[in-house]
Amino acid sequence: MRKLLFSRESECVQPIRELIEKQQHKTLVLWALDCAQPYLTYFEKNRPGETRPRVVLEKATLWARGQVKMPEAKAAIHAAHSAAAEVGDATRYNAAVMAAGRAIGHAAATVHVETHAIGLVFYGLTSCFYAAGGRRRKCCH
Repeated sequence: MRKLLFSRESECVQPIRELIEKQQHKTLVLWALDCAQPYLTYFEKNRPGETRPRVVLEKATLWARGQVKMPEAKAAIHAAHSAAAEVGDATRYNAAVMAAGRAIGHAAATVHVETHAIGLVFYGLTSCFYAAGGRRRKCCH
């Protein structure tokens, strides 16, 4: 199963890609952290007890407030991506959960490099697609 269904060239992401490219770094961080919340809810519902995605959003928020240094945030980012990878993607259900985890990781990684904000979009849309059973309809989370 293909893991990522969207890219920088995907027609449907062009408007948001252009908007992202015009924003300041801190604006993107705050936007990404806010947008990651529904994916966190979905991920935690499907992976009870897995705390790394929640921790990474907390660390990224603390970074945005100047309360933690980048190395601490980066360690949490790597841990969150590992949590997503551990889900596996043999089924559409797992692919949706894994992509939600990746969306969270990319949202938090925006603290490191603002271009990660678009990863939130790619993985978020991918998660929605798989969660909807591979059909185009309103995102369920």
